This record gives sequence, structure tokens and C-alpha cells, in this order.
Amino acid sequence: VTVTGCYVSSRKAGDLICRTSKSVCADESDCSVFVGPFFCVERLQMANMLNLRFGGVPEHFNAPFQIALERGFFREAAIDFSWTDFPGGSGQMSKALEGDEVDVCCVLSEAGVLAATRAPSALCLVGTYVDSPLTWGIHVKTDSAYERPEDLQGKVFGISRWGSGSHLIAFVEARQRGWEPGEMRFLPVGDLEGARKSMQEGEIDGFLWEKFTTKHLTDSGEWRRIGNTVTPWPCFVVLARRTVADAHSAEIQTVLEITSRICEEIKRPSEFRQWTEFFSSRYGNSLEDAAEWLSGVKWRCQASVDSSLVSQCSQYLREVGVLPQGDGNGVPEGEGDRVSVVHSLAFPARPSSDSISTEAVAEDCSGATGSSSFVAQTAEEPTNTQGVSEKAPGKDGGKKSEGSQPVSSLAKQTEETSAS
Repeated sequence: VTVTGCYVSSRKAGDLICRTSKSVCADESDCSVFVGPFFCVERLQMANMLNLRFGGVPEHFNAPFQIALERGFFREAAIDFSWTDFPGGSGQMSKALEGDEVDVCCVLSEAGVLAATRAPSALCLVGTYVDSPLTWGIHVKTDSAYERPEDLQGKVFGISRWGSGSHLIAFVEARQRGWEPGEMRFLPVGDLEGARKSMQEGEIDGFLWEKFTTKHLTDSGEWRRIGNTVTPWPCFVVLARRTVADAHSAEIQTVLEITSRICEEIKRPSEFRQWTEFFSSRYGNSLEDAAEWLSGVKWRCQASVDSSLVSQCSQYLREVGVLPQGDGNGVPEGEGDRVSVVHSLAFPARPSSDSISTEAVAEDCSGATGSSSFVAQTAEEPTNTQGVSEKAPGKDGGKKSEGSQPVSSLAKQTEETSAS
């Protein structure tokens, strides 16, 4: 068989390449047969591929990215997509982004706003991944004397890192229960395995983590869950290195669009049973727990960020002392250059008056901002952006979680997070 043409899957062009003349065909009618990928086409396709390094926690929420990767959908779009698990959570991912170990991460909303506000020249929000709120379980050791969340007042909470989601949600819990922030005590434990070790050794009294991720520990009797805390905002946003967002917004959009199709497939009522079994098998939950989680999760997976999300998270961050006091719109007080927390990508916004998109953000990341755009000022101390590379995305993986640090008061915590 003489092959006169073939289709090259390229996100940049999607050109039809004639194998005889090597020229671009005007349309499909110019070629009589389309096949591929042959080895020669594969080399051409690989040469045009962009490497994008994504990351997230090893939990149910991020399965759509991995399913799309396993099915080869990113490769078909000429994107060399890689995924790194970060068991240490959002704090670990923020550090990896600043260190050029990963390009884009799905992080907790409160941690994403914090990271983009603290290092605006290095990081920015580029979308919302999960619209539904996150339910955090309040966990204690099974044989402890604590029976209610109120019993943990003044006790030591394990957190993954300073400024992480587990750290910030503990303050949300304290505020809801009327506790004084100054009486909160914390011990960084790195990740869930670190929390198990510290709980067993009596170093921490309580630990907040997504309740389905810890369900196997409560089912086995290692921990008890004595309550839940629900975030008052969508739980996951998409945080990116600013240099990557500036240079490759179209490819980031493509990744979100592909992943969104997987999310839609998972949520089809006709396939609920199939996907319940999938999540139960993949993440070690019972069918009942998997069905409960799947019924409650709502993916958005779009390049839009609601103004209410930024303002609510910023308010909590200021109240607990990890951000300076500001004007109520996520804008810290003081002098200095201001850059947008939300990147003005050329993506369509979700139809909502609260949605931030290209149309809603007044200027690009380096310019002045209008009233609808959220901005953040660089801190008076130089922002730690060492290791943030201007080069194109590479292939490095994420770092492992850090070791434990001593128990500290709010004053100590604030000092360390400000320095970081």
C-alpha cells in the first residue's frame, strides 16, 4: 500500500503532512489515505511536544488527570504530560513550584491564594479544579481521652507544613469554635505517614485531613474521627509557575479541557456504579464510602477563579496572621509593585458574575489592575524566588516532604512563615 499522507496530531498546528513532498496539505482531500502514527510521524510529533509537569495530592480528586494520561489523551494533543504525587500536600507543592520542580499543581484553595500572594512574581492562580468544598476529618488516637472537637482546645495539632492546608484549616476550626488563635499549637509532620507516627508516639493530639483519605485509619481502629470541618469555599485551585502560565497558557487550557471531559464522564449517572467500583479499588475505600465521595464531589476544571474564593481565603489568612492586613479585597497594605494573583489567561470564563477571566482582569500580570482584579503586593522583605527558572518546562520531579519541626506557638509560626 502506498501511503500518500498522514495526520500529525499537533496542538500547535494540527497540520496534515504529505509524506512525499513533506509539505503541509491544504485539507484532507489533498491526501487519499490517512494513517498513523508511523515511526517517522512519531518522531515528528515528539519534536513538537511540550513537556508540562503537573502535580497534586495522591487522592481521589486527581484521578481524572491520571486517567487522561493513561488513555494517551495528552499525547494526542502533542503535550508530554507528566504527573507527580505530593503526599506532603499543598505546602510541599508550593515549594516545589517555586523550586522549578513542577510547573502546575492542583492545590487547596487557601494554600493557593497564600502562595500566589506571597510570591506573586513566581506563582499565580490559573483556574479552579474542584468546586465542592473539602470535608476535613478531625482525628485523634483511638485510645485517647478526646471525645469531642472541643476537647482539643489548647492541644497540639499536627500539620503537614507551616502555611499548608492542614495548618490553615485548623484556624478555621478554631474560629468556628471561638478559640483564641494565640492558644493554637502545632507540630509539622510532613505528610499522612508522618502524622501516623507522631500520633502513635504522642507528639500530637489531633490531626485534620480529608476524611475519605484517612478512612482506612478509622476503619482499622488506629484513629478515631471526632468531628468534621467543611471549608467555606471550593476546595482545589490550579496554581502555576508564572513563567509557564505566561508562555504556555494555551497548553494549560488544553490539559484542563481534556481532564474536564474525563470529569464529565465520571459524573454520568449511567456510569456511577462503574466509577464507584473504580475509586473503591484504586484508593482502598469501601463501595459505600466511594459512592458517598463520588456523589458529593463537583469538578469544575476550568480556567476561571471566583472573586469570592480569593476574598474569603484572603480574609482567613489575614485573621490568622500569615498575611498582612489589607483593604478587604485580598490586597495587603503597604508600598511596592503590585501584580495579579489571578493570571489573565486567554481562557473563556465560567458564566458567573463572580468569575475572573481575561475579560474581568484589567491588565496582564505586569500591569496595573482594575477594581475587578485581585492583586497582591510583594512583601517588604525580598520574595524568596530563588530557583525559579525562566527556562521552558523540564522533566524534574517533586521533592519528598520535609522532616518534623518543634511544636510552636502562633507567634513562632507567623515568624517562620513570613521568613519563608
